[in-house]
Amino acid sequence: MASDFYNKDNTLIEKFIHLNWGLVCLITLLATIGVLALYSASGGSMDPWASKHLIRFGATFCLMLVIAMIHARFWFRLSWPIYFAGLGLLLIVEIMGHIGMGAQRWIDLGFMKLQPSELMKLAVILALARYYHNTSHEDLRKLSTL
Repeated sequence: MASDFYNKDNTLIEKFIHLNWGLVCLITLLATIGVLALYSASGGSMDPWASKHLIRFGATFCLMLVIAMIHARFWFRLSWPIYFAGLGLLLIVEIMGHIGMGAQRWIDLGFMKLQPSELMKLAVILALARYYHNTSHEDLRKLSTL
């Protein structure tokens, strides 16, 4: 089934059909529980937290579906550029980052605040995956490679 998903000749509809719908439903269930908890915490009102959570989930859910339908080779090719872009964002935080909750870890973009350390978590995973993909089994036994 996974090999069908990554077939380059598949249409978007075929890729959409082959998504892991169990995982999609689980993510939606967790977000629904979060909305209900925030609704309850605000005394039975969607404002101020539950509505914001629902809007953010809707936007990121759509983004998740789009990202899931992009071929893995695309992410493989972009792994190093994403990693170095993340390092650049971390340098920007060091130079002109916004201080929040006692630490300088945000970039204020005006309409939102970006925390590059969260993006770097994904960037490091992509970069390490690409590094170890190109490493031979013999080299993996060497301490210097690890």
